[in-house]
Amino acid sequence: MDLTTVKVIERILDYHGVSLCLVGELVLNYYNVPRVCHRHLAFSAQLAFSRHATRTKALITLPSITTGWTLPQQAIVIYPDSFHGLNPLKKTLLQPPCDDDQFHISKEVAHLNRKDIASLPLPRLAPFLTGLAQRFLASKDDFAMIAVEQLVDGMNLDQDWVTINLAASDPALLNLVMKRVASKQSRIDYVSDNSIRRLNDAAIALYRVLNRQNIAFGIFGGYAIGTIGGVRESKDIDCLASVSKDQILQLLDRKEGFQAVPQTRQDYAAFLWSDKADRKLQSRQCARPHSVAGYGYYTQS
Repeated sequence: MDLTTVKVIERILDYHGVSLCLVGELVLNYYNVPRVCHRHLAFSAQLAFSRHATRTKALITLPSITTGWTLPQQAIVIYPDSFHGLNPLKKTLLQPPCDDDQFHISKEVAHLNRKDIASLPLPRLAPFLTGLAQRFLASKDDFAMIAVEQLVDGMNLDQDWVTINLAASDPALLNLVMKRVASKQSRIDYVSDNSIRRLNDAAIALYRVLNRQNIAFGIFGGYAIGTIGGVRESKDIDCLASVSKDQILQLLDRKEGFQAVPQTRQDYAAFLWSDKADRKLQSRQCARPHSVAGYGYYTQS
């Protein structure tokens, strides 16, 4: 996909004092949602367009233009910021990264130029998800509902994230997203290659325990690289924590789904994690549903 069109449109509208934000499939890709095509580019712009009840009507009546600058030819649809619930637009944009070396991208957009991605006008996850959920509640837009589920699955959102980031939302919207989070497991195929998502659940469980105890820690290694869009795969979680081995064993062993694995070394501890009580299913290589999800090292920093 050529992002030249995005750059040109952004500069033209910026010259006229119009804020712009990408929406649609490219943003879903950015947030780790697999999509296969980009037949048109969708923008949400701070323009004085009237609201439209449905996506179909919007696609018919909102500005739609094409360009021959790139092949295959791309169509550009411009929405008002209110259509995606992104108003005021400037407050919903991601801040550009300060350091390219620290900027990580999803594997779903890894084929694009890193500097181009860093400069894209993209919405933050919380307002983007909120806008999609609002659109479904207002107009029963099935496309919006599908996108909500894809964002929940792609980013592996949990109830804590929703509670913190959507706290100001109305109860109906909060309930809608919470239900999508609760049904997430039924949409994830644990028998296939979803090792990262299984490890995500283990990482979340680890975070909850250590955060309650105000223990500083950081995750690194193959899991971290894979989670932020790298190509490196991992079957375990590597973690540094500001605790002793005895302390971490007391906190985790046979609690919260963790079970210690005997080690002769004294500078780290290792655990298996499962969301099932039946430990007979556990194995580092096991890919059965709801079996082992993580094997980690927790070393005193």
